[in-house]
Amino acid sequence: MDSRRRVSPSLVVVALAVGLAGCAAQISGAEGEHGAPSTATTPSATPTAPPATPSAPSTPPASPSEPPTAPPAAPMTTVRADLCGNGSDDDADGEVDEGCGCTVGTQQSCYLGPPGTHGVGPCRSGLQDCVPNGEFPSWGACTGSVLPHVEIIENGIDDDCDGTSDEADGICISDGLGQEMGARCHDGRDSDCDGLRDCDDPSCLLDTAAACPGGCQPTETTCTGGTDDDCDGAIDCDDAECVGDAACAPPPPTCTPDGRGAETGARCHDADDNDCNGLRNCDDPSCLADPAAACPGGCQPVESCSNGGDDDCDGLADCADPSCGSDAACRPPLCPGGGSPVFRRRPPMTEAAGSYIAPGDNGPMMPMTCEPAPPIACDRTSVAVETAPGSFACVAPPGDCPAGTSPEWVGSAWACSPPCELFIHYGAIFGFATVCAPRPSITCGFGLAPTFVYETSTWECRPMCDNGLYDIHYVDGGVVCIPC
Repeated sequence: MDSRRRVSPSLVVVALAVGLAGCAAQISGAEGEHGAPSTATTPSATPTAPPATPSAPSTPPASPSEPPTAPPAAPMTTVRADLCGNGSDDDADGEVDEGCGCTVGTQQSCYLGPPGTHGVGPCRSGLQDCVPNGEFPSWGACTGSVLPHVEIIENGIDDDCDGTSDEADGICISDGLGQEMGARCHDGRDSDCDGLRDCDDPSCLLDTAAACPGGCQPTETTCTGGTDDDCDGAIDCDDAECVGDAACAPPPPTCTPDGRGAETGARCHDADDNDCNGLRNCDDPSCLADPAAACPGGCQPVESCSNGGDDDCDGLADCADPSCGSDAACRPPLCPGGGSPVFRRRPPMTEAAGSYIAPGDNGPMMPMTCEPAPPIACDRTSVAVETAPGSFACVAPPGDCPAGTSPEWVGSAWACSPPCELFIHYGAIFGFATVCAPRPSITCGFGLAPTFVYETSTWECRPMCDNGLYDIHYVDGGVVCIPC
């Protein structure tokens, strides 16, 4: 894990405010999985005299004029209580307005986070209902609020709701795609969390697709410079990309017909005027008419399924050509009843409770809906997908997935993911978030346990919950570790 990963002070306050509802409850052996709720006791209005305690005889003063020394005052304890009607957890016990009267059926806004975080960044109130409770109705649980959690750098969000986003003491979460390469070398982010960003990262300098200044280039930029510009081991005219460059062209041959008639197929790309008609390769009409020659502007080997032309010269254009049967442009619409297909991530859920694991709903990890007003306009050959919370892009539709799986956009490509088999709820340190996960399918060696890693949302074999950030739970009779 990157050494810059730290837990912000505001989250420590949250962790303490919920009565150590994470790892501390597991280690201390407190009652219940999440620890018993704390209770505040108000001091009596009439102080009670302390009980008499035997003591040694007092030492007489040094002189008659020196008064005896008074005993030290007893320490005072300040007890906080919930203030009714303000929708806040004043006594930091994980409940709002407990013990306050209300009218059944009414609602009020509520907030469980520390003072000063409400309305800052994404932090916002939830709602609680007044419910029957014996003779006296009371306020129920506060749900739907967004609370501070560990600051994640470079996501542009004030995760810990302290008024500043992406602080240097936050944690870096890689995008899961390995070393920085290609377009990721120009996104302004340390995508692989190695402390080096974009073209300062050696993996970008070595990637020709990144085209970093001073690094490998996508192509051999010059065929006469004496350098290997694209780092493929071939210099200038020895590089296949220089074929056809004037500096590398062979002298024109003397024309001798090869005796095979009009130029077709591979002979349309051999640089010879094989039929000696004065026209070479794709300048010869016989090459343009041959699909096997694949000349620009001529008949092509395969049909392009959405340009309105008969590209392979077989008399069938676009989706009327059988070769387009599996093309996305010719597949049945995903929303036959109307609307545009949109693949959204499951919205985050929060609950002010210690870590736990519950059965999932077995629904897809990324459900698809048909929306009359999609968040982004895509053409008929693409679908809208939520690539990050609140961010959408138009991508090619997903292919068919095996039974028991469904499409999910992971990183920069479609994957076939298992359903939401488990709900994993994080404790206070990781912001009380609830996420979907498959059952662990890995087998770990001695001293290791399947661990649901916060940064990647995947199961990995790690030491048995020994770093103070993960709680021990059980799935199918086996020990697992989840963020606390």
